[in-house]
Amino acid sequence: MYDIIDRTSAILGQISGAKTVKSEKVEKILYKPCDFKSGGGMPNISDMTPFSDGDTWGGGVEKHAWFYARVNFKKSEYKRLLRISSMMADAWYCPQIILYIDGKIKQGMDVNHPDYLIEEEGEHDVYVYACTRTGDHVIKKVNDYLPFSMCIDYVDERIEKLYYDLSVPYGILGYTNKNSDEYLKVYSVVDNAISLLDLRKVGSEAFIKSAVKASAYLDKEFYGKDKGEKPMVACIGHTHIDVAWLWRLRQTVEKSQRSFATVIELMKRYPSYRFMSSQVPLYKAVKKEAPELYEKIKERIKEGRWEAEGGMYVEADCNITGGEGLVRQFMYGKRFFKQEFNVDSKVLWLPDVFGYSAALPQIMKKCGVDDFVTSKISWNDTNTMPYDTFSWQGIDGSEVITHFILGQHDANWKAHNTYVSHITPASVYGTYFRNQQRQVSSQALMTVGYGDGGGGTTTHDIEYVERMKNPLPALPSARFVSVKEYIDTAKANIAKNEKELPKWIGELYLEYHRGTYTSQANNKKYNRKSEFGMCNVEALSVLANKFGIDGFDKAEHDKKWEDILINQFHDILPGSSINEVYKDSDYMYGKIFDYINGSEQKLLNGIANNVQSSGFLVYNPNSFTLNGTVSYEGKKYKVNGIPAKGYKVVSLKESKSKVKVSKNVLENAFIKLTFDKNKNIISVYDKKNNREVLKNGKSIRFVSYEDLPNMYDAWEIAHYYKEKEFAVNEVISCEVVKDNCGAGIKTVRKLGESIITDTVYLYDDKDIVEFDDNIDWKESHVLLKREFPIDIVTDKASCEIQYGYADRTTTRNTSWDTAKFEVCAHKYVDVSENDYGVSLINESKFGHGLYDNDITLTLLRSPKSPDAECDMKVHEIKYALCPHAGTLANSDTLKKAYELNNPAKVVPCVGGGSLPDTYAPICVKDDKLVVEAFKLAENNDGIVIRAYEPMRKRGIAELNVGFGSKAYLCDMLENELEEIEIKDGKITLPYKPFEIITIKIK
Repeated sequence: MYDIIDRTSAILGQISGAKTVKSEKVEKILYKPCDFKSGGGMPNISDMTPFSDGDTWGGGVEKHAWFYARVNFKKSEYKRLLRISSMMADAWYCPQIILYIDGKIKQGMDVNHPDYLIEEEGEHDVYVYACTRTGDHVIKKVNDYLPFSMCIDYVDERIEKLYYDLSVPYGILGYTNKNSDEYLKVYSVVDNAISLLDLRKVGSEAFIKSAVKASAYLDKEFYGKDKGEKPMVACIGHTHIDVAWLWRLRQTVEKSQRSFATVIELMKRYPSYRFMSSQVPLYKAVKKEAPELYEKIKERIKEGRWEAEGGMYVEADCNITGGEGLVRQFMYGKRFFKQEFNVDSKVLWLPDVFGYSAALPQIMKKCGVDDFVTSKISWNDTNTMPYDTFSWQGIDGSEVITHFILGQHDANWKAHNTYVSHITPASVYGTYFRNQQRQVSSQALMTVGYGDGGGGTTTHDIEYVERMKNPLPALPSARFVSVKEYIDTAKANIAKNEKELPKWIGELYLEYHRGTYTSQANNKKYNRKSEFGMCNVEALSVLANKFGIDGFDKAEHDKKWEDILINQFHDILPGSSINEVYKDSDYMYGKIFDYINGSEQKLLNGIANNVQSSGFLVYNPNSFTLNGTVSYEGKKYKVNGIPAKGYKVVSLKESKSKVKVSKNVLENAFIKLTFDKNKNIISVYDKKNNREVLKNGKSIRFVSYEDLPNMYDAWEIAHYYKEKEFAVNEVISCEVVKDNCGAGIKTVRKLGESIITDTVYLYDDKDIVEFDDNIDWKESHVLLKREFPIDIVTDKASCEIQYGYADRTTTRNTSWDTAKFEVCAHKYVDVSENDYGVSLINESKFGHGLYDNDITLTLLRSPKSPDAECDMKVHEIKYALCPHAGTLANSDTLKKAYELNNPAKVVPCVGGGSLPDTYAPICVKDDKLVVEAFKLAENNDGIVIRAYEPMRKRGIAELNVGFGSKAYLCDMLENELEEIEIKDGKITLPYKPFEIITIKIK
């Protein structure tokens, strides 16, 4: 046998060059620079200038332009393609284009989609709206000026068919064992086919006749031989569009139009093509900017060829987003798909999210979402997930079937899957054999199309799939299917092989992108505060509504939730986007906080203006009675007995702090702190429990490290980051601070060019150590942590996640343990023995290191890409150390964490009204459940309460309510499931560990 691969490669080159019979240049092109377009209107031709050979356009980031030509599309026996040339081969998708003919949107175009199949005949107005590449850390030359030209290519479909017909067996030969029977079979077919070709004069009539003959031979002897069943790769047409990343939200409005228009065009050409897309903002953008295109999408959805799926509003981060944030992602996402397309979304589609909380399975199930599809966990830098199809069990025991996208780039599969696959025989082969659960399901899932920046499936992808839909030697079949079809088949296979289905218990931790728990600190802080704020407005609206006080704008409230949901996208909230994205995000959060603050004040004043007594109305937004401190006009005051989810009128009195302060000692009735000369805390003595909190010889200290990952700057904390440490011991000044409720030691330190002002504070009547940091951060590639060396014997830490906590190892016994050197936690981390423990609570930090029961809280990073200004600003950071008797479950850690994150609200009141001076509409006896949401029902048919069990306990709770005569258990979307008894204003609720319960009261 000779080297047939080289010969076939050379012949394919000849065939490819012969596909285009002739090319006609489009003349008299007009041009006009512009800004972002709005709507579907075309530019005025009289405002445009000629664009000649040698002219250029662009010259910067996100430069836009219109091009126009009056084109005569001549009738022809050949396939006609309108090709646009303005592409930079080394610039990813640069530029990106929307093609309009006679003012109607036709297709998106880019370097991967350079042509449009012409259906029109005669003269037509051709408009091209073009945008240069956005700036980022990957692509260079974004400031280059670009050429622009158009031509009409005439393509002989007979030659084009042969090109694809021959490419498939040629691709199979590239990876098949040369000693196998299958290789010999394919070799023989290819050899016979190319021997039929007359290549003496490519393009001649003799060549064309031989090409037709060779294609007919391949149809019969290669594509028509095997019609039996064979393992299948399920291909999902897709384009992953990041709502924002290396481009702003407004650029995504255009990406959506380009990508979706291309899909519609491909569906016209290929009836077998199927496509799915998630994410509400993409559809909203098209509905607003290209309504005609949107109507075509709706038609394809009705036909079942276009699948609107995904579950959430956007493909959201699942580490940092709060519990109510996740619920609202499903609520607003599913509502849109149902209202717009009559689709009940049943699949959570998150191919590119950086880890998945163990709270998700329960939330999914209670939002009517049964299956989870992802790919990102395959990016682990240390361990390979042993399963690709499995049951995933969350912290409460809920299970969902999970399916990994297994896309590969070649036949030699790697653990790292891709969600932006392209079809070749090698990629299909590699994808199928990447499936580790072939005994469970004989199909493998592959998403097909360019993504991240959009684009989607190409004609090449579809032409290959058309030829692979039936079994071929050494190649699984490949077909376009819907996600639903894939999952239905997978579940049918699972039902037959149920005992083979593996189970994964706990979080799906991504051993990668660990820096995203910390980068863009303010954005994370705003998310947490906005989630609390929106829930506070909802609870206040219920309270005010009971008293006949108006002030809740549901439509505006929904808009603000949608803005929060957009900012939970998995490249915004994690901190991995360009600077302009965070400018946009800051602006949106500014509007959100204006709404929250305005609504709170309006509702609180409405109540305060009608209470009986004068003084100050203190509203407690949390689920625990407040006995502590409140802030009003910059001062702290002590209060007691403020009911959970209610208010009380009090007087605010100034008092003298009882905290003792000396040069190196800070002490109250509960805790004694001792400082060294550098103002590091060398002793935390728990007076109440007669216990030293810190390890002997260790101290609570700031510590900084070189933070220089070898790639993905904003995303990564490298496993070697501790190799280079920088001391944080340069003390500039130190002073004592006192107020009504306590005292502290305020220390100013210098680290490089940065100033760290740290106040360690003790309250008169609290057994916590509070840390208030003001950090003017100016470093580059430096990681700042606060280290807490806790003297506790345990091998695990309890880390709060949404609606509960997850236990994480503090050891390095296995590679799985070692890979978790940085983990995500919400409001607290706790390490406990059976009779004593210590919690670290925080106001807005998520990244933690856990080792040998030392807790390190990651305060700040300073990456330079893709945002060179990331976190270069002043930061206000608050956290607290909370020693406690007993275990976490017996402590008041959670109560303290809520008080730190969601402080009480104070407004003055003059009295003379009829409302009671103290009132709470709901109360959970003995705090067995935590009320997270208290709101008007979405359909305005009752009051909704969402509560959860936070400490892995089982029991019966008593919920006291001051309203309603009927109560219903609901799912998280507020659909009523069953009526439950409400008697004398009390509801008895059985609960299980970490269970989330939603009730509607009418």
